Amino acid sequence: MSHPLHFIQASDTSGLAALHTERGAIPAQYEALQAHLKGLGLERFGTLWAEPVTGQATPTGYASISWYTPLEGIGTPLSGLDAGEAEQARTELRRAREAIEPHLDDSPGGALLRKALFIPSTDNIFVVNGHPVLVNWGLLPQGTDESAAPILWGGPSGEPAPAPSPNSTAEPVSAVNAAKAVPHGTAAGAGIATGTGVDARTAGAVGSTGAAATAGTTGEGTAETVLVRRSRAGLFVALLLGLLLGVLLLFGLRACTEGAPETPAVPATPPAPVEAPEDAARRAERENLLREKAFWQALLELSPCELKAFFEENGKTPPAPDGARPVPGKPLPDAAPGGAVPGVSLPPLPSANATIPAKTADLSALTIPQRLEQGTVLILAPVPGGAQQGTGFFINPEQVLTNRHVVANAIGGQVVVTNAVLRGARRGTVVAQGSAPGSDFAVIRVAFAEGDRIPVLPLSTNVSRTDKVSAWGFPALVSEQDPAYLKLLGGDFSAVPEVVFTDGVVNAILHTTPTNIVHSAVVSQGNSGGPLVNEKGDVVGINTFIRLDADSNRQTQTALGSDAIMAFLREKGIPFTELK
Repeated sequence: MSHPLHFIQASDTSGLAALHTERGAIPAQYEALQAHLKGLGLERFGTLWAEPVTGQATPTGYASISWYTPLEGIGTPLSGLDAGEAEQARTELRRAREAIEPHLDDSPGGALLRKALFIPSTDNIFVVNGHPVLVNWGLLPQGTDESAAPILWGGPSGEPAPAPSPNSTAEPVSAVNAAKAVPHGTAAGAGIATGTGVDARTAGAVGSTGAAATAGTTGEGTAETVLVRRSRAGLFVALLLGLLLGVLLLFGLRACTEGAPETPAVPATPPAPVEAPEDAARRAERENLLREKAFWQALLELSPCELKAFFEENGKTPPAPDGARPVPGKPLPDAAPGGAVPGVSLPPLPSANATIPAKTADLSALTIPQRLEQGTVLILAPVPGGAQQGTGFFINPEQVLTNRHVVANAIGGQVVVTNAVLRGARRGTVVAQGSAPGSDFAVIRVAFAEGDRIPVLPLSTNVSRTDKVSAWGFPALVSEQDPAYLKLLGGDFSAVPEVVFTDGVVNAILHTTPTNIVHSAVVSQGNSGGPLVNEKGDVVGINTFIRLDADSNRQTQTALGSDAIMAFLREKGIPFTELK
């Protein structure tokens, strides 16, 4: 059955290893997992797992995975919610736990379900409209033993167990062992054993011994006397055997010492292979990204007071709270321990011209491909640990339209905007976002540099089934191969990635709210927020989500219609150009 999917996150999983069953890697068994849940009558809990779209396969897993959910709404990390919303999500996790635990057995389906509950850390729990959703499930940091892995839940209350800190001496408990420690007859809500209690068999033996001793004392002490005498005799025999074993061990050690050479031969150490410059660069980049990830994860674990103290100590301004305007000219945190640069940094603000709209280019002087190439922009939204990638397009001389889910978690509402006509990266600020269900729109005000001249793309509701359309944007699968894109991520704001064009036809127009335009112009993660245009170059929709059909292995694309776009812009009082 096909179902609409909404993007949550693109994960760099090159440092993670995929867990396996006989059928292969766990993330690749999403459909089997859903089928098993349905067979158990638990299909309502299927949305707990985000649907993966895997990137290039590696010896241990995948280089990257994009995660989607059929739930409509913005995915927010559990740690980023207020107390009430977080408790609602934890309640949902408790319900899922009570339903799933009895089925974590040793059957193939139980093993799949059990391994799918592993996540690298609690940072991988997102919440969409009050429902918890797991990303990076079935994955663990490379070299991690399943028996010592972080767990999804572990406390009696059912709350997610925190990932162990590097300085912690407590041994984490895996979901596998925790599940095995719970008898099938355990009442719901009793909690998962944490490994610190007395083993059930030991407890049973202690109870039996105690009962026997109590019973023995009822026979005027005779049984007790026999037990004491037998204990003393056994102790004497044990001491004698221990003495004999000690003597034999002493002679054995002396014989080994006399026969051993005084200077043992040390095998020659082979020379270290010479590392190619390309391999060294990739290794250094990966190590840098891992340090960045650790830095941001450490920040997320701080309390608000500790976080404020950190920024003040390092001369930084903390990100503005929701609804507040960020302080102009203040950069994101750009110095992590060890000299690493976390996430994606923002380009500097231009001079006094930063508040002056760019000049509008004459569309009649441009071909349709030139209009779309210059009017479509790449958007990088810095988020804790990296950046969210998407696409947008100019709707007036100073603002860009994109999807809300592209910029929803941007730190301080600040983003990076770039394309060929801008000749480099510009800083943008999110100034409006949709709030109604299905209103997946956001507007960015761009801080232009002097001389910027951009084409404004007009909106049109003139679209019909079988019309030829094209999608323009920056899909991650292509951008990751673009040297300019990699330079931009490294802080070279003059680097401009290539915009990607795909074409197709309108398959159907669904009269939903908002209107959904189903088309065949292929898009993927990174295209979100990009324009869907007709043969005249007019924008008829904004690419928002994809639809996957597991039965036929087919993908279709869906854009929100321009009628919904214009209604949103009118509501926010934002100017645009409409073609009748």
